[in-house]
Amino acid sequence: MAQVKRTAGGRWLLDFEDQFKRRRRIKMKAGATKDDALQELGRRLEEVDRGTFVSSKKIPSFKLVGDDWLKHKKHQIGRDSWGNHERNLRLHLTRFHDVRMNRITSSMLQKFMDARLEEGMDRNTLVKVKGTLNQVLNYGVLHKYLNSNPMAPVRITAQRKDSEDGQEDQPEGKMQVLTPEQIKGLLNVEKAPKYHCLFMLAAFSGARQSELLGLKWSDIDWANNQVQIRRRFRSGRFGPPKTKRSFRRIDLGPKMVKELKAWKLACPPNKHDLVFPSGAGNPMNGRNLVQRHFEPAIATACLPWIRFHDLRHTYASIQIQKGRDVVYISRQLGHSKPSVTIDIYGHLVRQTNPDAAADLEAEVLG
Repeated sequence: MAQVKRTAGGRWLLDFEDQFKRRRRIKMKAGATKDDALQELGRRLEEVDRGTFVSSKKIPSFKLVGDDWLKHKKHQIGRDSWGNHERNLRLHLTRFHDVRMNRITSSMLQKFMDARLEEGMDRNTLVKVKGTLNQVLNYGVLHKYLNSNPMAPVRITAQRKDSEDGQEDQPEGKMQVLTPEQIKGLLNVEKAPKYHCLFMLAAFSGARQSELLGLKWSDIDWANNQVQIRRRFRSGRFGPPKTKRSFRRIDLGPKMVKELKAWKLACPPNKHDLVFPSGAGNPMNGRNLVQRHFEPAIATACLPWIRFHDLRHTYASIQIQKGRDVVYISRQLGHSKPSVTIDIYGHLVRQTNPDAAADLEAEVLG
């Protein structure tokens, strides 16, 4: 029978049987309370029920797992990316080197992130460090050194709010956009078909995150190479797009359509017919999407830190730099009027255009 009891030395002892009916006794650290011991016993019993309990003595340290992960990834990623991960483990993650994998908690990780910010670590650097840490922890889950990745609820605090929480097109702070080469870099590192397609569509359509999460296969107009925005998924529920103008059709290029067709064949059926469902077949949580997939991909690609919403700004900036008509861009983005587009992206419009002046003269004067 599982129980906690106090030893002669005053420390609490966990006494239980593992999944193989072997008796296990685990001594709590000095200073631990009975409540601490009971919580730890409950956690251990959950591991027993799942068949994943492993004696702590057999759980390797974070450094050992990190070194193993680096060897595993050496021929799977580019030399520069591998070098960045190796540097992060060697220079920035020494705090965890001697900690057994199953002893790393979300609280520990959050305190680490907060401390690095307080010490003045650059946010872009911290996002990359978090990406390395997240991948090593995922590797640990894969090898059953821990039951789940404790990084899931951890945030880089004091950050700008994602624009989906407020005025969706009015960025707090400096707007960040990717170059075409950086977009390629992001897509090259994201191998999971669902997220590769999602990031590609975000960059090539300018759709808002909530619109992408609410997208259904019936919204794809295959005949006209367009995606129809009819709803959004936000704050845990479906609703209409942001404004009347947000109900719109967005033009897609042939490569984007080909990518969507490939993903449709692989996409698991789900009750909402969603293009990008969660693993359980429900709408994805936007915050989880960013923290578990987008930010790690940004870090792996060694790109500047950006918000997911900045993919929308990237789409608009490239369209403007290519000389597309502002009215067309405004309609594709779903802005209420072209003046909104100009207010947000007007600084990207070329201020001089000698060719236009010469064309005007030629038209009038011959």
